[in-house]
Amino acid sequence: MSYADVKFIESARIYLRNFCRKSSNLYNFSCWYCGDSEKNPRKARAYLIERNGSYGYYCHNCNKATSLKYFLKDLDYSMYQEYVKECLTGVDSKQITPDILGPQKSPKPATSPYYDLPSIDDLDEYHHAAQFLKKREIPQRWYSDLRYTANFREFTNLVIPGKFEFVGKSDARIVIPFFDERGVLVGYQGRALYKTDLRYITIMMDESRAKIWNCDKCDFTKPFFVTEGPLDGMFLSNAIAMAGADFHLIHGEENAIIVYDNEPRNLEMIKKYEKKIDENFKICIWPDHIEEKDINDMVLAHYKPEEIIRENLYRGLSAKVKLNEWKRI
Repeated sequence: MSYADVKFIESARIYLRNFCRKSSNLYNFSCWYCGDSEKNPRKARAYLIERNGSYGYYCHNCNKATSLKYFLKDLDYSMYQEYVKECLTGVDSKQITPDILGPQKSPKPATSPYYDLPSIDDLDEYHHAAQFLKKREIPQRWYSDLRYTANFREFTNLVIPGKFEFVGKSDARIVIPFFDERGVLVGYQGRALYKTDLRYITIMMDESRAKIWNCDKCDFTKPFFVTEGPLDGMFLSNAIAMAGADFHLIHGEENAIIVYDNEPRNLEMIKKYEKKIDENFKICIWPDHIEEKDINDMVLAHYKPEEIIRENLYRGLSAKVKLNEWKRI
């Protein structure tokens, strides 16, 4: 085994969930390529194993197999360049020290209380949270990600101690997680199940992170939709929701399709449309016969929002013209 192999494997651990060193030539972690498991974040079925003096990558879940070199290229291109450069120097493996090898097992990050909450999949079908999603016709493929808490503020104080001074007896909400592109939980949104002044509450563990839903599943190399709320995004094939974030905080802008709510009489909404048109984004401007305000309401009215969106995309001057026809103020 080479000095460069061990050094860069240890450097890569910051990207890899559930990373640990099993033995002197074996590392285990959750797969970078397939995410390993949508239901169980503790699954770790990917390995880097040294054979005949070099490391190879293999995942027992998706069967991805590649060399350490090309794994690093996929993981972090600048790290890959440094690895290639260092390999060319031919550093002797005798220079490997216990400090470089690190501990036999990396300390596990604290598990978020989010994973202790029951998923909607785990609830009885007549539970009020499950019934809420069913009545809104939210696709069932999202149920394993969505959680339920009977008291959102109390739950949040477990995540961020002291976040809410007043907890109260009940604040039943569906918890919508925000994962980053590596599948790490960075925040969440609570959707109230009963009438309240705050229908949505968004909590970020790190306020410097963008409030983006579905970063971990969205393919930014292909056209993708950008909706205002996660529940709307769940009806589209490749989407994120910004949840109050500014869209240019993430990459892949050239493939973005902006999908705002259908509110032609809302001045603030019109300003948002104008801003994205000026920034040269491709944007959906809803046809006049659609009266529903958002995608979820359109689904309940038996429309097919994704088809409508694709048929009503505009950019540049044509978007400005269409917006002037659409707005009602």
